[in-house]
Amino acid sequence: MSNLAVFASEYDGNGVRVTEDGRFSVFDVLVAFVRPKQGRSINPRQILESIRSQYPEVVQIMDKFKFPGKGQRETPVANEEGIYQILMLCPGKRGAEFRKWASQIIRERREEESNPELAYNRGRERAIKAWKRQGKTDSEIQRQLKSIEIRNNYTDILQQHGITIGWQYAAITNIPYETLTGFTAKQLKAQMGLSKSDRLKDHISDSLQLGQMLIESRSGEVIERDKLHGFSQCRDATQRIADKVKAVFED
Repeated sequence: MSNLAVFASEYDGNGVRVTEDGRFSVFDVLVAFVRPKQGRSINPRQILESIRSQYPEVVQIMDKFKFPGKGQRETPVANEEGIYQILMLCPGKRGAEFRKWASQIIRERREEESNPELAYNRGRERAIKAWKRQGKTDSEIQRQLKSIEIRNNYTDILQQHGITIGWQYAAITNIPYETLTGFTAKQLKAQMGLSKSDRLKDHISDSLQLGQMLIESRSGEVIERDKLHGFSQCRDATQRIADKVKAVFED
């Protein structure tokens, strides 16, 4: 449901139906995207037909789906990438705005390919703006940035020391959560009602986030200092640090 929430916030809270596998109602998205003026309505079928008449290949990115509910008929749906392609072809002012925005994104990404520092700075700025829109304070944002920095450094160290298999990585990076809460990251997200794409760190308590940062930071230092390698050694080192941090938090 996270994608539905993204569309709902992006389009002023308009309801956009989504299938369980993440495909969106094309009609709902078109209504929300065009944003008709108060007192006026739009015909999404007409808009889609206009697009199809000029670009018949657009039918290849859509499927038919019947949403639950009395009187529902089959309606076109598309995944997120397909929706973006449809919006790129949308006529009128909103379509032109979307194409302009997409062109800017493409230009920026091309610039960042040749200037990684620019990519880092822009990414940081985008993240800060997004957190501010979510209502986070400056101190909370700085902690989030520090948490990401520590996590990235820790995962880089794990990779450099032989942790390249998915389940091994998941087992080690879950240690802070399991030690401090008794649950894996996946279980915590389920308890909080979060979707797969939601960042758990945006929703955990300050103390849990600080504990995780301390475990990851110190574990990375120990793994590098002692030249540990492989799953067992990296796991055991992280677990030892996690147990010590837990003991401090329980005092």
